This record gives sequence, structure tokens and C-alpha cells, in this order.
Amino acid sequence: MAVLGVLFLGLLLTASCGKTGIRIQKSEEDTVLSSEDPATGTPEKEEESSAETAETVVYVCGAVAKEGVYTLPEGSRKEDALKAAGGYSPSAARGIVNLAEILTDGERIWFPTKEEAEKETAGTSADDSPGDGKNESSGRININTAGVGELTTLTGIGETRAEEILRYREKNGPFKKPEDLMKVPGIKEGTYRKISDRISTE
Repeated sequence: MAVLGVLFLGLLLTASCGKTGIRIQKSEEDTVLSSEDPATGTPEKEEESSAETAETVVYVCGAVAKEGVYTLPEGSRKEDALKAAGGYSPSAARGIVNLAEILTDGERIWFPTKEEAEKETAGTSADDSPGDGKNESSGRININTAGVGELTTLTGIGETRAEEILRYREKNGPFKKPEDLMKVPGIKEGTYRKISDRISTE
């Protein structure tokens, strides 16, 4: 009987240990599942941190070290785009582009050389003289002769857009009609409507 009692007690202890092991295993599984996404098995915190960050893509060209298309965080400024392109090239004219300006997605940022800046400044001075950039009889700005200075007085036309207008004229010749201004990159119908009564081609 004593032997049977010892065997019975041993069986009870073994069963108890087995149940304890099951409870521990279940507890560990619960801990793993609570920290993971059931569908993917990826920790939820990691999924949250991997959310896509808004980005801005711009084309940096002209007098820079590495011309190209760059992707920057939304809200970046032209100074950040310049840094991404490796900074100014030795021939670059500084102080022309407003480096504090916030980037626009799809924007083309052109940094002129010193020679290009001098030519543009000379053109602006000539265009600012009476009768050159402005039609005195109508008071409208002639988009075929106006320089950057006059063009930037038009609503929605900043320095970058004014430079685009000058480049378009150099490449394609004078505008045949005011509506042709919408052929310039970045100038859409909304902008044209705001300035249509202030511009002319003669």
C-alpha cells in the first residue's frame, strides 16, 4: 500500500507540472499576439512608424554641382533643393533665386550663371524704360518686351515664372497673342484670367 501511495502522489505531481507548463506556454503566446498584427505578424508600432511621409519632387538645373530631379520632404525650401544638388557651381550668380521660398511639387528651379544674370539684369533695365515693356496708351505690360521686374508685378507671376517667360521668348520667339502665355510652363488658365486685362503683345 505504501508503494501504491507513493506512485499515486507522483502521478498527481506530474499532472500538476504539466498543467503549469501549459499555462505558461499560453501566457507567452498571448503576449506575442498582443504585440503583433494577427494578419501580418508585424508589430503594430512598426506599421504606424512606416506610414508614408509627404514628399515634394523638384527639378534643379542651371549653375549647380549636380543637376537633376530630387525628392525632398514636403515643406522644404529652395535652399534645401540647392543643397541636394550639391550647392552652387563656381560660375553661379548668388542672390538671384529666393532660397527661403517653399518648394512646389513638380517645380523647375533654375540657378543662373553670373553671365546669364548680368544679361537678364541688362534686359530688365532696358525693358523698364518708358515705352519698352509697357504700352503707354493702354497701360498694359507687353509680355514680348517686359523684363523680370515688370513681369513680377503681375498677379501670380513670381520670379521663377517671369524667368520662364523670358526663356520661352528666347526659344520660341515673341508671343503672337496674350493667350499664348499659357504655353509657358507653370502658367495655367486660372493665372492667365487674373492678368489678361493687364497684358498685351504689342
